[in-house]
Amino acid sequence: MMIIDLGIFLVLWIIILIMFASASCMIFGQLPQFRDFFNALYMYLEYALGNWDTRIYCEFNKVEKGEYLCPVGKIYTTIFLLSNMVLLLNLVVAILS
Repeated sequence: MMIIDLGIFLVLWIIILIMFASASCMIFGQLPQFRDFFNALYMYLEYALGNWDTRIYCEFNKVEKGEYLCPVGKIYTTIFLLSNMVLLLNLVVAILS
């Protein structure tokens, strides 16, 4: 039963990673880290594992249409981290019960 729970968790986690990576490619496509879907997916995988840095959104502010990237990027990363944390806590509760 635990293998089934782990499989369900992995499917949900991959769906969330793909969802956030796809949306970030559309929102932050001006940044070099988000021009490719697989780079964005890898970046959000690193974010989920604890290696996150929001300075990449603020380095692009020098371009005229990039002034919204810094606050939106920080909010978007926070939403991703919170949803990832809720999913992981849900897994812990499901395993313990």
